[in-house]
Amino acid sequence: MSGYIHTGSVSDNGIVNTKDIITDYDLLKVNPPDDGFHLTEPATGNFEWWYFDVVDIVSDVLCKIVVHLGTNPLRTKYFPQLAVSISTPESGEYFTEIYKLSDLDSNTDYCQIQIRNELEIRADYSKGIEYIVNVNLPVFKAELHFRNLIEGWKPLGNRVRYHISERQAYFMWVIPAPKASVSGYISLKGSRYNLKLATGYHDHNYWSVNKSRPLYLDMMVNKWYWGKCYCGDYTIIFMDTLFRKTRLSSLFVACRDKIIHSSNNLVSVRVEKSESDPGLHINFPVSFSVLLDEKDIALNVSIESVKLIESKDLLEDVPVLLRWLIRNLVARPGYFSVQAKARLNINDKVIEGHGNYEYMVFRT
Repeated sequence: MSGYIHTGSVSDNGIVNTKDIITDYDLLKVNPPDDGFHLTEPATGNFEWWYFDVVDIVSDVLCKIVVHLGTNPLRTKYFPQLAVSISTPESGEYFTEIYKLSDLDSNTDYCQIQIRNELEIRADYSKGIEYIVNVNLPVFKAELHFRNLIEGWKPLGNRVRYHISERQAYFMWVIPAPKASVSGYISLKGSRYNLKLATGYHDHNYWSVNKSRPLYLDMMVNKWYWGKCYCGDYTIIFMDTLFRKTRLSSLFVACRDKIIHSSNNLVSVRVEKSESDPGLHINFPVSFSVLLDEKDIALNVSIESVKLIESKDLLEDVPVLLRWLIRNLVARPGYFSVQAKARLNINDKVIEGHGNYEYMVFRT
């Protein structure tokens, strides 16, 4: 784990210079404070996520644990919540626990989060990079130990400034654990699943608004796709964000523990097929192509839906009449999380694998 080279620097409003090649490891390295708590001054419109997931292909279990600080759709309150999604051979469920700000204890120097006696997330740097994730809820419990296998990734730099006229916000996205081995167990309604051959992932992002002239996330972003897959020795992570006027896409490729490609706006992310969710009446992707053709590496990743894990109406807490007006006159915002299979064709070699992806839409 000796560093990597990144192509494509990001400036204000997500503008990418694809000719800029970054070799300074101090600019690319994920440091402990990058994974710490950033939004120390609460403001309506702020968001911060710590996302963890674990996939065990032997037990056929996928579990997502997300700590989220954010604002409700009507921008009247700011609060933390814990979101859990779990897919097992027997069932698939997701739920959210909402808390008060006073319930949250966090650290700005590194990842350390405590919510009552119900959640503990803690980074440990004594033996490389490791994470302890413990959840203790009546219907769901987990004790997970993540051991990082690939160094962290920082495709956007420290943070990116976004602005429309005098409205302003900052965005950061880092991936401290692109791939980790995970041991432990999860328990759903008394059914326990011991992890046997589990792979984990962790990322962290935030959107921080200017308090006096806030630029809200849905003012700037129409929708985004994010996904990852593990195919043999290869790990692939992609992100594709469609802003009102620009597009920002990032790609990470690692072989075993070495990052062999890192870039912005060199990858082509293409939705091959979509379906309509019967409950939300929103189209979401069921297959992708992720394409890269550069001098040193050529790849084509085909990603296809296996199971819809979670679909969520982002307006579900809005009063019924107002929700109807927004959905029919303005937009149909929604969130989808999908378990997937993957086929990687890299330098004329084909490798089967598995993964998952997400689709967040504010405006179609």
